Amino acid sequence: GAVAQLGERVVRNDEVSGSIPLGSTNLPGIAGSMRLHLFALAAGLALAGCDAPPPAPVSDPNLAAQTQTSVVTVPDATSGPAASPAPGTVEQGVSSAAQAPAKDLKVIQFAVGSDAISDAAISELSRFGRYLTKFRKAVVLTGYTRYMPDLAAAKDLSTRRAQAVRRYLILHDVSGASIEASGMGDVQPVDQGASEVAMARNDRVEFKLVNALPAKPAGTP
Repeated sequence: GAVAQLGERVVRNDEVSGSIPLGSTNLPGIAGSMRLHLFALAAGLALAGCDAPPPAPVSDPNLAAQTQTSVVTVPDATSGPAASPAPGTVEQGVSSAAQAPAKDLKVIQFAVGSDAISDAAISELSRFGRYLTKFRKAVVLTGYTRYMPDLAAAKDLSTRRAQAVRRYLILHDVSGASIEASGMGDVQPVDQGASEVAMARNDRVEFKLVNALPAKPAGTP
């Protein structure tokens, strides 16, 4: 019905040979029923051509390879390898050979014949004092000297060195009750060499951490 009616009005010049005008329904030599059938067939083909989906694209591996996008990571121009700390400096919270943890302080050196604490030792003592206070530790300080012919002088100098360290810690809020200081003179050298460098290693105060000092006898200062 509807297709037949539409077919009667659709005639394409390239489908019927001859000089039939576009849109004409007058086909010479063709019976009416056959003519109607041809019109319906032509209309159906025309509608099918309109509704057909477009052909799927042909996959070309070579073309895909040419058009594939490569992802390249470009490093940030402002970034670079992490800068190393300058020599002699220590990052916060990081221990190094140049600055060991405060609890690991074992010894500080003194100049020959002197009981004055050096500037380098003061920095270490300050950290050590804070450690003693924070963790409620006690320390035994023992002073030494290089070889000295006068035993009494060596004993006196080594004692003054240990006492100098004790006074410094007390001035920096460490309880005097947690510090014991004494001098041993020139005994127990750590280096028996004859060079100045070797002898200088014996001018020292050693540190020994303890949880608590032994109780002193009554009347002991």
